[in-house]
Amino acid sequence: MGEYTVKSMLEHKTAVNFQSIYPKYIIFNLNVDPSKKMTHKVEIPMLLTYDKRFDDEGRKLIASMTVEIMDEEKKIPINIKVCYEGIFTIADDTPVNDLAIFSEYAAAGFILPYIRSEISRITGSTGLRPINIPPINVQRLIASQQKTNEIKSEEEKK
Repeated sequence: MGEYTVKSMLEHKTAVNFQSIYPKYIIFNLNVDPSKKMTHKVEIPMLLTYDKRFDDEGRKLIASMTVEIMDEEKKIPINIKVCYEGIFTIADDTPVNDLAIFSEYAAAGFILPYIRSEISRITGSTGLRPINIPPINVQRLIASQQKTNEIKSEEEKK
């Protein structure tokens, strides 16, 4: 059986290489006294956005994903906004199109688990029940976001 070490994983060449992932910002505040327990289930209003940008040569991708849970009506006890960025690159002998294809959905799918974990950790540390974001079909979500942006753009033209 093959043995994997950090060295062997770093030496393995792939079309797209992961460089880093980091929190860009985290904004959190309580809406209510945390000692008051919620006795009913409430649908959590969540907005997820994904953005990407490339360097001038198209060989470096910075993918940014934000999850925002904001409740103007204060039906849920918290507001939180978490943004993470991931940096991905390709080797000089890899076609630029490989990174562009990766940026469509795969980069977002790579970042989302970090945000899910962060939201659960932060909300759980308040003494409230942690918010666990369910699995999300990233491809469908991004396609829906693109369609919404196109509709807004068309409405602004009118």
